[in-house]
Amino acid sequence: MYDHLNFIKKCFKLVVNEFNEYLSWFIFSWPGKTGNIIRLMWAKIALKICGNRISLGSKVQIRGSKNISIMDDVKFDEQCYLDARGGTIFIGGGTMFNRCVNINASIGGKISFGSNCIIGPNVLFRTSNHNYSKRDFLIKEQGHNSDKIIICNDVWIGAAAVILPGVSLNDGCIVGAGSIVTKSVPAYHVVAGNPARFIKER
Repeated sequence: MYDHLNFIKKCFKLVVNEFNEYLSWFIFSWPGKTGNIIRLMWAKIALKICGNRISLGSKVQIRGSKNISIMDDVKFDEQCYLDARGGTIFIGGGTMFNRCVNINASIGGKISFGSNCIIGPNVLFRTSNHNYSKRDFLIKEQGHNSDKIIICNDVWIGAAAVILPGVSLNDGCIVGAGSIVTKSVPAYHVVAGNPARFIKER
């Protein structure tokens, strides 16, 4: 009897999850201004904090919405991905994301953006890395370690940059396109390369 009830609960949970996936797909696939209005209505209900005048482009994907806070005048272009199932995401007012930006705190950690940042297309923010110290275990079996990523105010990150765990980008700094940022960047510094290195001061 107990196993039978367990099976029914699992099936019910699966159906609910599937329904939510279909609903999310419908909401975020709707094009144009009407689609953005529908997505804004969804965000007001689903997000931890949802500011005014935000814009969510079509085919944006959001996971862990109750751990995500978005302030006023934030704009996401098409196909951006936000995942806060294991961590938190905070986005300050006036920050703009080009298409296909990946903001991933799925395992843990925190990603925080200040105000009025500009994020280029295909930029990746990832709060977790694989553990790999034990040679007698597969890397995929060793779990992850997580840290925070802090993006301060008025930061510009060029296309296809990668921002790794533990990094802080301080006020007014610039990250060149294609850079891999492994260390924190002081205010008003310009960095570029793999790994990102100091280029000049603004």
